[in-house]
Amino acid sequence: MNLTDINNTGRDKDRLDSRLFAVFGLMAAIVSGAIIAELQNVSLLLAILAILGSVLLFYARKPFSGFIILYIATQLSGYRYDYGILTLRSDQLALIVVLIGWCFSFLRGKSRIYSTILNIPIAILLITGVISSYLFSPMKFQSYQSVFLQFVYILIYFFTVNVLLDNRKKIDWVVKFVMVVGVLHIVYAIVAQLFFLSGVYIGGISPSGRRVNRPLTSGFFQESDLLGAYAGMMIAIFAAHLFKKDGTGVFNLRVLIIAMMLFIYAAISSFARAPWIGIILIIIFYVFYAKPPKTLFNPRTVTFLISAALAFLVIIFPVLNFAYSEFSGKENMLWSRFQEILNFESGSGAGRVKVQEYALYKWEKHPVIGNGVLSLPREEVAEQVAAPSPWLYSSVIQSLHDTGLVGAACMLWIHIAPVIYALYASRKARTAERRAYLVGLSMGAVVMGVSSQSSSFFMLGFPWIYTAILVAIAKITLQEAETPRNDQLVLKHV
Repeated sequence: MNLTDINNTGRDKDRLDSRLFAVFGLMAAIVSGAIIAELQNVSLLLAILAILGSVLLFYARKPFSGFIILYIATQLSGYRYDYGILTLRSDQLALIVVLIGWCFSFLRGKSRIYSTILNIPIAILLITGVISSYLFSPMKFQSYQSVFLQFVYILIYFFTVNVLLDNRKKIDWVVKFVMVVGVLHIVYAIVAQLFFLSGVYIGGISPSGRRVNRPLTSGFFQESDLLGAYAGMMIAIFAAHLFKKDGTGVFNLRVLIIAMMLFIYAAISSFARAPWIGIILIIIFYVFYAKPPKTLFNPRTVTFLISAALAFLVIIFPVLNFAYSEFSGKENMLWSRFQEILNFESGSGAGRVKVQEYALYKWEKHPVIGNGVLSLPREEVAEQVAAPSPWLYSSVIQSLHDTGLVGAACMLWIHIAPVIYALYASRKARTAERRAYLVGLSMGAVVMGVSSQSSSFFMLGFPWIYTAILVAIAKITLQEAETPRNDQLVLKHV
């Protein structure tokens, strides 16, 4: 058999795989379209559109294309469909599609399952949740639902990290993709707020903001706290490109300045204090990371800092302070919010502290494995502590109440270990670009971790896919550091 025959055989096999995948995709699309039509009671036209959309997704048969679809879907948590006790979000529907594609790839031997630093802690967290829910939860059905939801989002992590490790040559492109999507998302959030201020609603405003007549930006997320965290994470990623030793960066300085101004505006307009605290922490980190004066005071960084200060003092703060004051009827409302950044004795902060104190009181009954996932009855909390929003907002406190010391330890590991892992990998990175990506993503994870102590971020898909990207790029970087370069191999043979 000659080379031409081999190539033809390979092409024939690819065509066969494509046809089989198309057949299964079409069958699944028809079934899913029928289910959607039945559940939502929509017209035949919308059912056909659902089928066509499913076919389009199924044609993305390469797992990496599935990752792109899934990442975009995790940005759309503000869009959901409630059917009785069932709530469907875009990332959950996308996960079903991409997992089927990945299974096809795995069965053909083109995808693998990798070991990462989070596999065991995540498994322990999930198993503990199942056991505690079965043994102690007073709301077993809700706890079982919540365990399943947690399992779905954990699958997002495993799918993403395995796909990226299978496509390690594309990892730098992935970070750039994350940054571009971040800019587009924030632009939409800001435009939506400006429309809202002019009396036109096009989405992108938090429901609580509309209810109290405040233009709290939420973008495609369901609440402003999440957008504030997201904007802070983008600030962390983009800021890392300011502190390269040679004073250069991956992005043009003007583009970097404009993007950072948009992120700062969005973070402030979200009116969420926890992301602000996270941003302050990463600024402190970057000041020490930059090792002044050599890096901190290079022309690139100085230009940005001056531009940021002027934009904040002349444009961002005055505009937002005026907007919030006009809509709320309270003078200098934004400035008052800044002054109360660490005030947890009044307002929403006081309510959240009361709920967490009550959760800790309940945790004492089953300190080792907790009381069951999402087993704290809201009606009971509202009655006992009179909190305006009887919900556990801290991912760590929630893990402690739900899964005890075992689960809380796992959640802390999920928060902290990837950051340390990525910072360690940044020291082994072969290029300044990769180093900036690792440092920026790890600081973004810090903002996400701080923000998740006031909003239960980890009950959504985005934190899991972001964590998977961080772990994957760190693992790839460390593996590259252990592999000799081509020029080193040549010198060795010479």
